[in-house]
Amino acid sequence: SDLGLGDLVTMTIVDVFETDSDGMLLSYCPTFDNRSVRRTQEAVERIRRGTRQIGDGVRAFAKSPAGRTATAAAGGLGKMALMAGSMVRHRIEEEVARHGA
Repeated sequence: SDLGLGDLVTMTIVDVFETDSDGMLLSYCPTFDNRSVRRTQEAVERIRRGTRQIGDGVRAFAKSPAGRTATAAAGGLGKMALMAGSMVRHRIEEEVARHGA
């Protein structure tokens, strides 16, 4: 599978460090390792882009007034469910203590 002009490719990034004889860092340069160029499958790239777009949409909604309202409402429901669960647990503990089990 030869690569052609316009192909999407995946390459490994290699960190290149240059040091002096004492081990002190002189320079650092991330660079592409062109020995391991692979063609990226179009379906994989479409999924990556779609996932990124969904994430951007969710972040935009979360910052909107409607998103803040929805988040507050969900938090309130969670608190109510926690309180209800605690009340049920307390009631069960009372019944267990009353029957001496």
